[in-house]
Amino acid sequence: MGRRAMLSGFNTHRAMSGVVLSLLWAAPVHGAGFGIFQQGAKAMGMAGAFTAQADDPSAMFHNVGGLAHQKKRAFQLGVTFITVSSSDFVGAAPGAAAGTRAESESLFKVPPHFYWVEPLGERWTFGLAVNSPFGLTSEWRGDEFAGRFLSRKASLETVDFNPNLAWKASDQLGVGFGLIARFSEVELIRNIPSFDPASGQVVDVAEITMTGDFESGYGYQVGLSSHPNNSWSWGLSYRSKIEIDYGGDGRFRQIPTSNPALDALIAATIPFGQDLPITTAIEFPDMASLGIAVRTSGQWLVELDLNWTGWSSLEAYEIDFTGLPVFSTVLPQSWEDAYNYRLGMSRAGARGSEWRFGVSFDETPQPLTTLDPILPDGDQSAVTVGYGFRSRSAMVDLALMYVEIGKRTTRVNINDYNGTYESTGLLFASTVSW
Repeated sequence: MGRRAMLSGFNTHRAMSGVVLSLLWAAPVHGAGFGIFQQGAKAMGMAGAFTAQADDPSAMFHNVGGLAHQKKRAFQLGVTFITVSSSDFVGAAPGAAAGTRAESESLFKVPPHFYWVEPLGERWTFGLAVNSPFGLTSEWRGDEFAGRFLSRKASLETVDFNPNLAWKASDQLGVGFGLIARFSEVELIRNIPSFDPASGQVVDVAEITMTGDFESGYGYQVGLSSHPNNSWSWGLSYRSKIEIDYGGDGRFRQIPTSNPALDALIAATIPFGQDLPITTAIEFPDMASLGIAVRTSGQWLVELDLNWTGWSSLEAYEIDFTGLPVFSTVLPQSWEDAYNYRLGMSRAGARGSEWRFGVSFDETPQPLTTLDPILPDGDQSAVTVGYGFRSRSAMVDLALMYVEIGKRTTRVNINDYNGTYESTGLLFASTVSW
């Protein structure tokens, strides 16, 4: 649907039709690549290649089977600082964005992570994890941003509470299982356009803020961790899908134009200043990981992980205005399952210190037809470096990651919003264990 959707004439029926068409330009409050894989500084220093090692409390995210091999009470607390300096957009024909340029606001997020390990005898270990494995914030600069009818700001926040139980089946094999309670809220802010017959131009007539309340969904995870000998290990983990149904409100705010007659018509058509009940849902994808780690001479350890994410479950996104079905819509997404590849290495030093390095490559699951300003995604390449050292009472792990999101161009966007996106990011993580 193109940008020429409009209110033609001055009768209420046509006005309502134009408003509904403009609502169809909305995009979902999620995008490809909104997973946050960085849930511990030690693993992040090795680019997340940690499924086979899983030898610190963050195993409860990377592979809960590794919890079975941890036989001392331990606590871990940390944060990951995520910054994206900007996302640049250069518009292209055909469509409304042709000849335009845009830049996003700088992104800064600080998702925390906390882990508690408690042995229960010789064979069993309990663990509790609190972290934020999914999240999204995007905001574009300027009142004249050409994509403002798709999104001005989008936000997704999550927090997981994850109790786990692991069993040491033998000296070599650990098996883990955990329940996941996910709590989340969403927000989307965008403008609504209309055709002004007096000027012959498309103008902004309203702003809508759609907010989903803090809601919950539930899932599980399982993992295997095997250490046949001191030279190598392997691991396998799976985290289930989790669907969250959101209730919330949509609220319209009128934007005055230079045409009083159009303003009056819009005011009579849209219920401004009211909290209108809405419902929506997000199905967070399932994930699986297989890792192999080899310890070489000279205190080096090398791990290779293959990860899969079931993004194809995100086929469409529905926004339902309860009691006002004329505003409801279904938005196609057509995402695809994606793989990522992680290679990490570490070298042990004196007195428990350790240097870590890694590289990773993440495929984007987002097709060109739905590449848009919500979260413009592309294949991601990253390099990492990390360092860990032991103090008198704690272990401190630090990691730095540089991420480059590949330049990506669409000329087939379903909303006729075509152009090229390019982004880079920098992450820093710090975790303290005691």
